[in-house]
Amino acid sequence: MLCVKILLYIMIGAIIRNSQYPICKMCKHIRFDTQYPDEYKLAKCVKFGHQCLVSGEVTHLFAERCRRDSLQCGEEGKHFEKK
Repeated sequence: MLCVKILLYIMIGAIIRNSQYPICKMCKHIRFDTQYPDEYKLAKCVKFGHQCLVSGEVTHLFAERCRRDSLQCGEEGKHFEKK
């Protein structure tokens, strides 16, 4: 029975992709949309963005995009800082 439990544990761990990387919701750089705080696709990363050269207004990038881009945080969460 113990062998079966160990085998299941190994199999389940192998199924969950990216489980070894930190998650954005635990990072100090993430900001959730105030209107939809549970909608992770709308969360922004305040570590990355673009500044308008005329107004100075900063537009932050979506956290999901930052995690897909290896030049920013990437899958491994290079700029992750725990809250």
